[in-house]
Amino acid sequence: MKAETLSEKFKTFNLSENLFSPGQKLLVAVSGGIDSVVLCDLFNKSGFEFTVIHCNFQLRGTESDEDSLFVQALTEKYNVAFYSEKFDTLKYQKDNQLSLEVAARELRYHYFEEIRKNFGYDLIATGHHLNDNIETVFFNLIKGTGIKGLTGIPLKNGKIIRPLLFATRAEIEYYAKENSILYRKDVSNENNTFDRNKIRNEIIPLMQNINSSLENTMARNIKHLKEIAIIYQEQVKKKLSSLKQIKGNDIYLSVPAILNLPAAATYLHEFLHPFKFNEDQIHSILLCLGETGKVFYSENYRVVLDRKNIILTPIEKMEQSIIIIDGITKTIPFKGYKLLLEFSNYNKQLKFNESGSLTYFDADTISFPLILRTWEKGDYLYPLGLTKKKSDKPGKKKVSDILTNAKYNILQKENTKVLLCGEKIIWVLGLRQDGRFKITEKTTRLLKIKMLPE
Repeated sequence: MKAETLSEKFKTFNLSENLFSPGQKLLVAVSGGIDSVVLCDLFNKSGFEFTVIHCNFQLRGTESDEDSLFVQALTEKYNVAFYSEKFDTLKYQKDNQLSLEVAARELRYHYFEEIRKNFGYDLIATGHHLNDNIETVFFNLIKGTGIKGLTGIPLKNGKIIRPLLFATRAEIEYYAKENSILYRKDVSNENNTFDRNKIRNEIIPLMQNINSSLENTMARNIKHLKEIAIIYQEQVKKKLSSLKQIKGNDIYLSVPAILNLPAAATYLHEFLHPFKFNEDQIHSILLCLGETGKVFYSENYRVVLDRKNIILTPIEKMEQSIIIIDGITKTIPFKGYKLLLEFSNYNKQLKFNESGSLTYFDADTISFPLILRTWEKGDYLYPLGLTKKKSDKPGKKKVSDILTNAKYNILQKENTKVLLCGEKIIWVLGLRQDGRFKITEKTTRLLKIKMLPE
């Protein structure tokens, strides 16, 4: 039986994996190297319509410019459209404090997506092949990874597709030779000071001495690991969903529940890693479970620990520190909530709602504007119903003590607001109001304030 050619495998693979359809508009990323040039030729021979996109990172002097001219000539040969951009990669690397590889990758994919969206393309195809995939698995394993890193390069990631991921480097080289395909050689691929090149040029050849069928073996391993990862993620997602509670923008995860799991460290990693907490942070969080007051930060999130919960909360822009309430505006929004103000004549038959989110004041004791702000250390009020033991005079209490008695955790304490009339706190929102502004027999007008979730 005659073996399939690379061109036939290309069609079969992309049909079976349903990567793209003939009617879709495709951008093909072409650097000028053998992989991307062969991919370009395969698209052309298969009859698929495509457009070429190229990045000049200006990292190899005149060679980079010659690569761009080569790719432009290639598009003229195939009579296809061409997008190209020059980047000051070294400046971008320095400005963003990235490795050179990461800087180039960010520039590349940002540019690809910009062109795709602006000109209505459906997908972006890159020339990654099986050997790239194997190198990625070993790279991830050496550097440290979860199970996802062992599954290699995704065949499809958003709008990026890898139609050559089935093909070995040897198959691509043979195709180029048989079809007299010219391509550009990047001499930096031979520089073993780069970790990935060291894996490609030194480590993998050593492994092939042990297993001459390493590529086939690794292809099967990657396939099995992808299936295992699906099962693993389903189980992790199911378990974490049963343990966590979502309160507004915050996620609460029970500390005792996590500690009772047979693989607590792994579950905690899967919970926090998507929010960009690194391995060292997650390890430290695990060691601190059960403690109160510890806070850990990622770029956009933070973890606050109390005795019973791991609390994950987004780091938001600084909220307006003080909100002025003029007495005319009846709805006052603030972080996740709103206050509703309602004036009325006092009906002595009125039965007061005891809810902490609803409070009543003698309107004639209130002068506007009121001030809404986050509570501060040293704040106090004279809570309604609290009197001194040896007299009938109102009792004074610190807001911090009120929050502690309410068993508020760190996050709840941080978000607690107080309402002030002049310099006096008249309400700790959701908890206690000040008795100096209460309803009495002399009250004629009522101010009702209700706190509702936004």
